[in-house]
Formats: sequence, C-alpha cells, structure tokens
Amino acid sequence: MSIQKNKTQIKKQKIFEVALKLFFEQGYSGTTIEDIRKKSGVSVGSLYHHFSNKEILADQLYLSVVEAFCTKGIKSITDSKSPKDLIENWITFHFNWFQKGKKAAHFMMSHQIKTLGILQQNTLIKIQEKFFFQFSQNLEEANSQESLNVTDPSLFFFILIGPTESFSRIWLLQEIPQALDQTQ
Repeated sequence: MSIQKNKTQIKKQKIFEVALKLFFEQGYSGTTIEDIRKKSGVSVGSLYHHFSNKEILADQLYLSVVEAFCTKGIKSITDSKSPKDLIENWITFHFNWFQKGKKAAHFMMSHQIKTLGILQQNTLIKIQEKFFFQFSQNLEEANSQESLNVTDPSLFFFILIGPTESFSRIWLLQEIPQALDQTQ
C-alpha cells in the first residue's frame, strides 16, 4: 500500500471513529458534519473528499461496522468442532462484540438501512452473502463431524441469529437506555 493510500485510510478511519462517538453521544440528528470535522481534526476539503454529506458518511460507517462484525463473527466460528461448538462460539462472540463495542453495536442496530443508496445496498448484500456463505460452510463442516441433521443452513442461521440479535437489543436498551431512541 502506498504512503498516500495509508494516510487516506488513517484519515477516513479517524473520521469514522469520531462520527461513531458523536452519533452515540449526541444522536445522529444531533450531530452535524461540522462537529465531525472539528473533532476529527481534518480539513473541510479532506472531509468532503471522502464524504459528500453526513448521510453518505453514516452509510459508509454502517457498512464498515457491519463488515467488521461479519468478519470477526466468521473468525469466531471457524474451526468449530461441532454444531454445539459453533453455536457457543457464535453466541459468545456476539455478546462480547456488543459488550466491548457498545458504540458500534448501537450504531449497527439503529442506523436506518432504508436510506442506503443503491451502491451501498449492493455492498451490504455482498457483505451479507459472503457472511452467510462462510457461516454455512462452517456449519456444514461442523455438522459433518457431529450429526445434528441440519438440512437447511438458512433456517439454522436465522434461528441462531434472530434470538441473539434480539437479546443484544434488549441488553443495549438496559445498558444504554437512550441508545436506540436516538435513531435517525
């Protein structure tokens, strides 16, 4: 990676970190693009070079958070020895991720994906497809070592993911009562 690309990535990451913090503390609607620019210490030109407005920034931040969640989630279940192992590893990862990354979890749960542009929607679909494919592969491998008779990985996936996500939402609301009220 060239030095210029690395500097660009560092600036973009700084903007994301600041935006995530401000969206968490002030809410999405209570945060301006100027707040983000000032707190991140980047120039107006640099900020607008990366993001033409707050909505584009929020959408790209959302995709970044979802991708990180999916990547780390898959890593947590890789090499599961059985479906039981996979379930335990997934649930442990999910709750640890929410507990350690409250700001990212809050943002991921509260960002309105209906505002995503067509390019961002396509990117989100690719992230989710890759995640589901890798999850299914791990499940198939774990299932081959212990018979659970999982004939429909998508059903298994949604049965596992649904309650985990619901419990995480409930926990977030108890941990940060205002958290999910500050949606867009």
